[in-house]
Amino acid sequence: MSAIHLQDLTVTFADGTKGLEEINLDIAPHEFIVLVGPSGSGKTTLLRTIAGFVHPSQGKVEVGGKDLTGVSPESRGMGMVFQQHAVWPHMSVADNVGYPLKFTKDSAQVRKEKIQRTLALVGLVGFGQRKPGSLSGGQRQRVALARAIIADPTVLLLDEALSALDEPLRDNLRRELVALTKREGLTTVHVTHDRSEALAIADRIVVLQQGQIAQVSTPEELLVRPNTAEVAAFISDATIIPAKLNADGAHADDLGITWNTNIIEQAHRINDAAQQSSVKLAVLPADTQLVSPGTEGAIPASIESVLFERDRFSITAKAGSYTFRTTSTQRPGIGDNVGIIPQRMLSYSE
Repeated sequence: MSAIHLQDLTVTFADGTKGLEEINLDIAPHEFIVLVGPSGSGKTTLLRTIAGFVHPSQGKVEVGGKDLTGVSPESRGMGMVFQQHAVWPHMSVADNVGYPLKFTKDSAQVRKEKIQRTLALVGLVGFGQRKPGSLSGGQRQRVALARAIIADPTVLLLDEALSALDEPLRDNLRRELVALTKREGLTTVHVTHDRSEALAIADRIVVLQQGQIAQVSTPEELLVRPNTAEVAAFISDATIIPAKLNADGAHADDLGITWNTNIIEQAHRINDAAQQSSVKLAVLPADTQLVSPGTEGAIPASIESVLFERDRFSITAKAGSYTFRTTSTQRPGIGDNVGIIPQRMLSYSE
């Protein structure tokens, strides 16, 4: 069983900067985990620590119940695919894929059979004698993936493995990758900067911020219940509004608006009606309604950008120093005056 257990994992770099701080995470066998976060949040550092390329300052990495913290990368039984294909141009596709088998005791015939089976798994039947230079970018990435899985790894690690590919190839390979990992029973950890990709393919998403885990959730939970205002802003482009919360509602001084508590979730329990609590209110795009200007209770705003996205328009509207995102089946004009009504607001402590 290829469960991964990370305990108190901390990485401190030579200059004293902490790349990771007390990471605790359990990944189930065959689970597809995606690491996301802003640039410098620690997602690649965490992946490379699991792989063994980065040595933790403290804590441990266990895979299948074995402590691998001091084990070299090549002895961990993991497959890894990087953003760049990293295939050897002077070797055939079959030789590239079969390279990890050079270090096994398999016979030449067994190696040949494994190479053919693995090429079939990644959709490259008949490509064995080709050179990488004759392949497309997507095909070369399939070669890299085949090489990563041919030796039956306990864990598959993907470092921005699809980000260099163009759509729709990227979407096709993304679908095939998820199907392949499920069929082969691989425990997978995937780093991406693409939030849509993370939401589409993950069993669970790990959101990292400043070297720490901010949230671990299914995609569905993450969209509806972000743990912090910062996670809401990063994952869903939520608008964050400082406010004062009491028993009657939440008041935003700079907007001059008070919202009733019936639209505020995760609000603090206020025993004293006179007591006020400083909070951050997160308004998700899905909970933002665009209305006519002058509508009662609406925040006055103006349209800042309009982008067409398949069956609707993605809209940003500016209200003072705040930018709200929403969607509409109707296309407003840039600069149009509108109203914004939050239909649900998430409340977080300051």
